[in-house]
Amino acid sequence: MTTIRDVAEYAHVSVATVSRVLKKNGPVSPETEARVYEAIEKLGYLPPHSGKKSNENKKLSVLVLFPNSIRSMHSEMLSGIRDAAKEEGILLYYAVCDNDVQLEESYVNELRRGMFDGLVFMGTFLQVNDLLQLKKTCQIALCGEYVEGAKVLSVTVDYEQAAYDAVSHLISLGHKKIAIITTHQRVWSSVQKENGYRKALLDHGLPVEDEYLFYGRFTSNNSRYILNYFESMDEPPTAYFCISDDIARSICNCLMERNYEIGNELSVCGFDDSESSTSAYPRLTTVNQPFYDIGFKVIGLLKNNMTSVLEHNEMCYLPHKLYIRESTSQKEV
Repeated sequence: MTTIRDVAEYAHVSVATVSRVLKKNGPVSPETEARVYEAIEKLGYLPPHSGKKSNENKKLSVLVLFPNSIRSMHSEMLSGIRDAAKEEGILLYYAVCDNDVQLEESYVNELRRGMFDGLVFMGTFLQVNDLLQLKKTCQIALCGEYVEGAKVLSVTVDYEQAAYDAVSHLISLGHKKIAIITTHQRVWSSVQKENGYRKALLDHGLPVEDEYLFYGRFTSNNSRYILNYFESMDEPPTAYFCISDDIARSICNCLMERNYEIGNELSVCGFDDSESSTSAYPRLTTVNQPFYDIGFKVIGLLKNNMTSVLEHNEMCYLPHKLYIRESTSQKEV
């Protein structure tokens, strides 16, 4: 039977160092930690008391925590989460923080006290250092989002590449003045989409002009204000890239009120491939995220982290697709 001393010898470290890696309670360099985990995997070592669940008859429990209201994209992720939890025999709990940082912290404290075996953040207000500290003693995962530098298990799509693909499509249609409508809240996914927008313009030889970047709120009520802003420009945009389908649909509705022919005079592209992308005319060109698969995947990986010595604390990207529909077309010259 493989012992902790065997692991230490294989990794060329002390027994104490192996113990610190397993207990996550001491200073160990990332390189040393990687060697220890490699030794554990190669030798098949299983600690007798690793802090993981060992009683197969006792069900694991996971809290799914929402920063605000449960949107349509969340409902699809939840379907995947529920199906995976049922398959894995995991008890699920749900909570909404209503944008209350203190309420989120109270749920996190319950995790620390052992009320739950794991926690899935559907977005979080915690900063990178908070997450780094939390993951030392608790099993956590981010679903559909990420916090830069946290090195926490995260399942999502490559938002930068997805936005790059969408904006490149608009450029391929002949558009040179492309606006992005994004959020004033600098969450990771929004920043990544903006990065993709910028990169697509630059890679295709187009300038990034700050006046074509609009930072607003996730509401449909300010679409008229947004369009008034862009239409007041000497050279208004001929295409709009919106970071969500809800924003894109609202922009389309407002443009049609002003008698624009969407997909002819102007193009509009959304993001998410939510129900609103096909609920009305014109159907939106948009980026599809595999919401169900993201939810299903995060539970499987989190369960592995809760029950195995070898943990997955990296970014896991699932593939996205660009669906081209009537809201984008060749620009008339």
